[in-house]
Amino acid sequence: MDMVNILIEYGALGVFAAFLLMQHFSMQKRSDKQTKDFQDQLRNMVEKSDEKEQKLRERYDSVIETLQSDKSTLKSELGEAMKELKRSLQDQDKRMEGMILQSEGLSQSLNETKKVVEKGMDIIQNMENDRKLKEIAKQVVEGKN
Repeated sequence: MDMVNILIEYGALGVFAAFLLMQHFSMQKRSDKQTKDFQDQLRNMVEKSDEKEQKLRERYDSVIETLQSDKSTLKSELGEAMKELKRSLQDQDKRMEGMILQSEGLSQSLNETKKVVEKGMDIIQNMENDRKLKEIAKQVVEGKN
């Protein structure tokens, strides 16, 4: 049976069935097109998202690399500064030891000078005492005369 005979035999119901059949095919094409468009949009969104994610990863990697480089630089500079500070402290220790030795030497010299001055003062005191005794002796001798 051909399509025309079916339409004639079934009348309005046949026409309605043909309409439904055409509408079904038309809707199927439309649905297929919408599904394809949606899948294309979804694929584009995923690609853009992947691109953005890749750019973020590259930026993140760049920032991490910069921070690690800065950390390494800071670490080496800090190590050098600490070595320099250690050398400076060692130099200061040597100077302090020299100053202590100088101070001890000066203290010893001062003590020796003090002893010499004390001996000198004792000698002067003895000389003064001798002079007084001589005067007294002279006065005694003159007083007997």
